[in-house]
Amino acid sequence: MTGSFAKLIIFCVLLFGISSEDSDKNYYPVFYSTDHGFLYPTLISMTSICMKANKENFYQLYVLVPGDFSEEDKVVLKSVEKKYEANCNVSLYDMKDAFKDIIINRKRKRITAPAYYRLMAPSIFSQYDSILYIDGDTVALQDISEIFCFDFHGNYLLGRKNFDSAHLEPQFFDGLEKIVNSGLLMMNLKLMREDNIEKQFIDFVIKNNGKTYMLDQPVLNYVCRGKIDYFPSKFGHFTPPNIDSVMKEDKTGNCQSMEECLDAFMNPVIIHYASKKKPWKPNYDKGYAHYFWYFASKTGYFDKVYENFLQIYEKRETIVPLDL
Repeated sequence: MTGSFAKLIIFCVLLFGISSEDSDKNYYPVFYSTDHGFLYPTLISMTSICMKANKENFYQLYVLVPGDFSEEDKVVLKSVEKKYEANCNVSLYDMKDAFKDIIINRKRKRITAPAYYRLMAPSIFSQYDSILYIDGDTVALQDISEIFCFDFHGNYLLGRKNFDSAHLEPQFFDGLEKIVNSGLLMMNLKLMREDNIEKQFIDFVIKNNGKTYMLDQPVLNYVCRGKIDYFPSKFGHFTPPNIDSVMKEDKTGNCQSMEECLDAFMNPVIIHYASKKKPWKPNYDKGYAHYFWYFASKTGYFDKVYENFLQIYEKRETIVPLDL
C-alpha cells in the first residue's frame, strides 16, 4: 500500500467513523429511492454492493419508498441484509405522499415521484454530514468505499461529469460550469443544511412543476450551481459497448479526459445503465448487460426478475455468466 493511498484510507475512516453495529468495520451510508416499478433493479444494485463489499467495510443501505409501497416489496428489499448481514444493513424510509402532485413530462413516464426524494436527504439523514445517493439502475463491480474518500472542497455535490445532457433543457443548464449526472451523488449534507439548500430544491420543484424534462437533474445542478465538482467516471460508468463509444464519451464531454474515459472502460467500479435503454428492456444495445443478470441470479428472486423482465431473451440459460 502506497503512502498516499494509506493516507486516503485513514481519511475515509476518520470521516465516516466506525459502525456502531460492528466496531471492527468501517461504516458507509448509502441511499436509494424507488417504487414498485423499480423494485427489482434496486434489489439487484443493493445485492451487488453487498456482494462486492470488502470484509472490513459495512454499508448501511437506506431505501426511500412511497406510502403505498407494499409489505411484500419491503420483504424483497430487506432480504439483502439477511444474505449479507456481515457487510450490509437495510432500512426503509416511508416518504408517504411526498411529491405525489408533481407533473411528469409525458415523454418521461419512466421517471416517477421517487426521483425527487433525494432532494430531502439533508433533513431525512440529519445524523450524517454526507451520504452517497445511488440510482437503482446500477451495479457495483468492486467495493465502492473509495468514492467516500473524495474531499468536497466546499461543494454541495460530487458526481460523474455529464455535460451532454445540457442540450435537453438549456433554460436550466446554460451557463453552468459543471454538470453532473444525478444518478450517483456524494452529497454534502452538512453544508446543505447550513445553506438551507433543501428549501431551495423544493422551491425550484414548485416553480417548475411540469416544466422540466429530466425532473431531478435540472434541480440538483441548477440549485447547486457553482458548488459542484466531479469524481472519476469509473464511479458511475455509463454503458458504451466498445472503444469507439468511449471515444465519443470523451468528445461529448462526459469525462474529464480521455485517460479517465479509458480507465472507466477498463476498470469500472460502478456501472450505471443511465440511458432509457436498460438491460432488462427490448432492443438493449449497450454494454455490460451480463453484469446485471449475474447479480440478478444472486438475489434469491431470479424467477421474479425473469418473469417481470426477461421477455427480451429467448433462452434463460444464456444470460447468467460465470462467477465474477
